[in-house]
Amino acid sequence: MRILLRKSFTLIELLIYTALTTIFALFVFGFVGSMRQQIENMKNLSSRQLTVLLALDLIKRDLISSDMQVSSWDKNSGVFVKSSIDEKSRVLRTCIGWYVVKNGLQRWEGEYDFKERRWKKKTTSFYGCPITQVKFNVYTQKFNKKYVDLVEISYTVSQEKQKKLTQETEHHDYVRLRNRVLV
Repeated sequence: MRILLRKSFTLIELLIYTALTTIFALFVFGFVGSMRQQIENMKNLSSRQLTVLLALDLIKRDLISSDMQVSSWDKNSGVFVKSSIDEKSRVLRTCIGWYVVKNGLQRWEGEYDFKERRWKKKTTSFYGCPITQVKFNVYTQKFNKKYVDLVEISYTVSQEKQKKLTQETEHHDYVRLRNRVLV
C-alpha cells in the first residue's frame, strides 16, 4: 500500500505562522508609529526655533538702526528711538518698544514720552512665537557715557517637552552699535 505524502501545512503549523506574523507586524507598526511621532516632534521643534530666530532677527534690525544716545533709551521699559532715512533723504525718528504678550511678541511703534514714560501715539504689530520674556540691557561706551555701545537681548523661550509640560530656557544675544551714519 502506498502512503501519500501531502505537501500542505497542518493546522498547528498554520497557527504558529499566523501568530509569529502577527507579533512581527505589531512590532513593525509600533516601531513605525514611534518613528512617525519623533519626526513630528522634530518638525514642531524646528518650526518653533525658526519663529524664535525670525522674531530675534526683527528685534536686531530695529536695534541696529537705533539711536546711540543714552537719552534716546528708556532702559526700564525697553523703548528706544529708531532712525531711518526716507526717499527725500530726511532723517525720520520713531520710537520702538518690544513687549511680551500671550503667544508672542508685540512691537509698538510711534511717539513715546521719555519723561512721563508713556506712549502718546502708537501702532502695534503681533509676532507669534514661543518667547515668554524679553529684556534689553544697555551698555554705554567706556570713554563717553552719553552713547550706547552694546545692547544685550535677554530672552526666555518656552519649549514644550510633552503635551502639557513646558520648560523655559534663557538665551542672550548682543547687538553692537558702532560706526553710525545717522545723526
